[in-house]
Amino acid sequence: MDAVAHGLSSFIQEASTTPPRSEGRSPRPAFPPARTPPPRSPLRPPTRTSRGYYYVLTQTVVDPQKFGQEYVAQVVPFLAKYEAEIIVSELEAKSLQGNPAEGVVVLRFPSEQAIQSWLNDPAYQPIKEIRMTLTKNANAVMAPAFKMPSRGGAA
Repeated sequence: MDAVAHGLSSFIQEASTTPPRSEGRSPRPAFPPARTPPPRSPLRPPTRTSRGYYYVLTQTVVDPQKFGQEYVAQVVPFLAKYEAEIIVSELEAKSLQGNPAEGVVVLRFPSEQAIQSWLNDPAYQPIKEIRMTLTKNANAVMAPAFKMPSRGGAA
């Protein structure tokens, strides 16, 4: 496990440890209470009623530190611009079948058009090139959210 992934694991483990209970007091929550997120933040997604479209990317990051500094720092404002929500972002996902890339990213967008607009934004192209330079075995797909069919047949 590289230093970046280990540091994140350590932080999560430390943050999830509940402090000892003091007599007569309720236990403190492991994480501080949620604060109201800034509007349209991809890092703390707002609750949505629409199901949206998903962008799923698998990739192996060859230089995690450089990837974080050069790509992630620049892509987040674009995700906010196109109202994307970060659902999953993991550099070392656990493989369950086959020989997939090591990392996975799942983003939820309000529409298929929002994904296309983000991917084709001229200002995003140099940032996308950074991602492609710092990764290998990358594959991306988009798909609408699953909608459960109604039970009575055709609507």
